[in-house]
Amino acid sequence: MNIAVGMMVAELHNELGASATEFLPTPVPTLLIVLGMFMAGYPQDAPDRTFWSNTMHSIMVPLTPKDADVRRYWDSLGASTVLVGIFFSKNARRILCSPLFNFLGRVSFPVYLMHNTLIKSVLTWLVYLPSALNPPHNEKGEQLDLQRGSTTHIFLAVAVFYYVLYRLALWWTIYIDPVCAKLVKSMTSWAYGDPPSQQSNEKPILMA
Repeated sequence: MNIAVGMMVAELHNELGASATEFLPTPVPTLLIVLGMFMAGYPQDAPDRTFWSNTMHSIMVPLTPKDADVRRYWDSLGASTVLVGIFFSKNARRILCSPLFNFLGRVSFPVYLMHNTLIKSVLTWLVYLPSALNPPHNEKGEQLDLQRGSTTHIFLAVAVFYYVLYRLALWWTIYIDPVCAKLVKSMTSWAYGDPPSQQSNEKPILMA
């Protein structure tokens, strides 16, 4: 679903260009964004506890395969609706084209690749650091499970974790992405049988 919607938006961009922001009445893109965020807010567990999520569950179950993960369908539909709303919204485009969001978008893929590993290593180490430096023991001298730090310590640990994560992601885009781009370009040129001189003179296809 997301791939199909992405292709549709790409085609609309080729056809409409910057004029897409004038294509729909002003409130419509905003309503699409809000609606998409609402749909993507379908709960992971126990949708029957509230009327709105139970209604969404009842709507989606007949439309999906038996025992399907309904949440994933609502997530995809919501994300696609948000994307369409942003495409037609002048204000949303202006915000998302700011330097901050450009940076976040540029490093989003390495963040996705590294965040889980860093959570299980760097963040875990930071959260349990005070207890690890002075492990607790019971009356028999046996070491107990490590304890998390104070609330203030947790906030500081999370701040340091995000700094490390996004710093590493930035370095990834600077040092690793260009190497991967050159490798992909070389493999593509080899597959198409381009002469070596052409391979060396052309810029990597993934370089910005």
